[in-house]
Amino acid sequence: MSKKPRRSYSREVKMEPVRLVNEKDHCIAEASRNLSVEYSVLRRWKNQPTRDPENALPGKEKQKAPDEQMKQLQRELKRVKEERDI
Repeated sequence: MSKKPRRSYSREVKMEPVRLVNEKDHCIAEASRNLSVEYSVLRRWKNQPTRDPENALPGKEKQKAPDEQMKQLQRELKRVKEERDI
């Protein structure tokens, strides 16, 4: 059994189906069929802005602030450990 490669979407691409569901009164199932997006993915996108509006649907190009900060701290820790070892 082969796995499908994980697809990533930009924020703009994610917002379009959410807008269709919210403003145009399309049901999630209909929008997911028309846009070739899995039902569960579209449902998660629709619910995300209400739970975390500031960081909702960050997309491929923008990480949430805590994730970005965590990666920066990990890089800094790695650099400091290397300096210490030298």
